[in-house]
Amino acid sequence: MILVGIMLVTDLIMVAIVAAVYGGKTKYQSGMILGIHLPKEVISQPEVVELTQKYKRNSRYFYILNLMLGCMVCPLGFWYTSILMIVWSIWFFEFIFGSMKSLYSAHRKLYEIKIKNGWGQNPAGLAEASVPDEDYYWRKGWYENPEDPHFWVQDRYSSTNYSLNIGRKGGKIFLAVITIGTLSLFIWMCVMFVRMDFTPVRLKIDAEHVKITSGYTGAEFDKDEIEEIKLIEKLPDEKFVRTNGSADGNQWLGKFRGSKSGACRMYVWLKETPIIEIKTDKYTIFINSKEDGQTEKWYEKLN
Repeated sequence: MILVGIMLVTDLIMVAIVAAVYGGKTKYQSGMILGIHLPKEVISQPEVVELTQKYKRNSRYFYILNLMLGCMVCPLGFWYTSILMIVWSIWFFEFIFGSMKSLYSAHRKLYEIKIKNGWGQNPAGLAEASVPDEDYYWRKGWYENPEDPHFWVQDRYSSTNYSLNIGRKGGKIFLAVITIGTLSLFIWMCVMFVRMDFTPVRLKIDAEHVKITSGYTGAEFDKDEIEEIKLIEKLPDEKFVRTNGSADGNQWLGKFRGSKSGACRMYVWLKETPIIEIKTDKYTIFINSKEDGQTEKWYEKLN
């Protein structure tokens, strides 16, 4: 429930910020519209008005639609955390990519209108490249100037941001590393979340040793380390705090600390009963299974 609420608030704040920063680029500020420098007297030209109005209209629909989609994704947290995080991450990438694609597309079209009408000089045809506003180097939507030694430059769309100089070899390498790193992290995160939610908990018991495996973390101990074993209908009535692991409305998995039990290892499906409570000299383990009768079988083997 808490995670769902956090994700909802995050969606609202994120969409509001992006809409405020990039959706307002149709206003004439600092001599620019949509990141393109224009003389003030041409901003009322039909071509400019039509383009800016279309961008404003499409952006409004895009932000409203994505806010609705983001809010629709959040209730997946009541089902599985892994599904929520994967679908939300896909929505997040789509939202950011879509926002920038729309802005860059309008930016490029306005630059073409500017050059076609001679509202500014194009350094492509000048040996000295003497245009002070450097619109040419931003013509694709991002900064690309191989002659500029700067790795970072102030962003055209948000004065608080900085943009990478893609015209430099270092800029291209940095962008590639960040892209590959982000995709790799996303894939790793998806695998981890799916493992936590869908890898079954296994309890292996032999003559002297007990081993628990799961999709996140496991536990191993000798039988002579067990101080007490109980079969309980629900978790003890105390406060448990997750220190390392997963906790949603379906399952608690990983390392926890109880206000009375102290250090704990949880392998518990919250809607399933009973639960085995195993106290050792190091920590207390709570474990059960979704399979009918499996928890009772484990309990019999442990005794």
